[in-house]
Amino acid sequence: MAIEVQKKKKGIDLPKGLDIFLQGMIALFAVMGIIYLSLLYLNAQVNEEKKIIEEQIEAKKAEIPEKQELERVAHEYRNLIEDFKLVSQNRNTFSLFFNPFEEMVHPSVIIFSTRVNLEESVVNFTGEAEDITVLGQQFFALKNNKNIESVILSSMEIEKEEKRVVFSFEAQLKENFFIKETEKND
Repeated sequence: MAIEVQKKKKGIDLPKGLDIFLQGMIALFAVMGIIYLSLLYLNAQVNEEKKIIEEQIEAKKAEIPEKQELERVAHEYRNLIEDFKLVSQNRNTFSLFFNPFEEMVHPSVIIFSTRVNLEESVVNFTGEAEDITVLGQQFFALKNNKNIESVILSSMEIEKEEKRVVFSFEAQLKENFFIKETEKND
C-alpha cells in the first residue's frame, strides 16, 4: 500500500484592500436592500392612509347634501348680481329706449314684459290689446317709428270670452340706438 502525499494547492491570496472592498460592497448592497424594502413598506402605508382620507372626504360630502343646494343658490344670486350690475351700468342707455317706447304704446294696450338685448339691439315684449284693430294700430305705431328698423309679430292669441288679444312683438332697433350720445361723438 502506497501512500501518496499530495501537495495541497495553495489558494490565491487576495490583497487586503480588495478583501475590504468586497466586504464593503456586500454591506452596501445589504443596506440598499433594507432601504428599498422599507421604502416599499412606507409607500404601502401612505397609499392606505390616502385611501382612508379619500373615503372620509366622500363621507363628509355625503353628509352635507344641502351644500350643493347652497352652491346652486349662490350661483343664481351671483348671476342676478351680474345682471343688476349690467342694468345699473346701462341705466341711461335703457332710458334711451323706454322713454320714447312709453309714447309709442297705444292707450288700449297693456305691456306685460319687455326684454332688451343690448348687444343685438333687439327688444321683445309681450302685451294685451282690446281687439285686433288696436293690435294693428300698435303694430303700425312701432313700424313707423324712426328708431325701429323692423317689427315682427311673434305670436298672437285671441281670447273670445275676455274679448282681448294677447301678443308678442320683436323689434329690431337701429344699430347704434343704445350707444350714448357721448360715445356717438367720439
